Amino acid sequence: MQGVPSSNLGVPTNFLESFASGNSAIEAINAMKSKLAEQARQDLIADTQRLSPEERLNAFLEHCQLMAALYEAGRQLDAAAPPRRS
Repeated sequence: MQGVPSSNLGVPTNFLESFASGNSAIEAINAMKSKLAEQARQDLIADTQRLSPEERLNAFLEHCQLMAALYEAGRQLDAAAPPRRS
């Protein structure tokens, strides 16, 4: 049954079949692409193409700033966390 989640792993069987048959991990992941995610990706691309170059640059700048803040928050959490045992 292709595309039906396996009962014990929660991973779609088409992914497992694709990976087990010797395909690369990327090919296996492509076997389980979501129509909803693909439509969202296409909508995002269309929205991006409607932006002016200045708007695209500002969006990229905001994205980079948010990613830097997220990275820094992770570093601060790691620094504040008690040391891990080996």
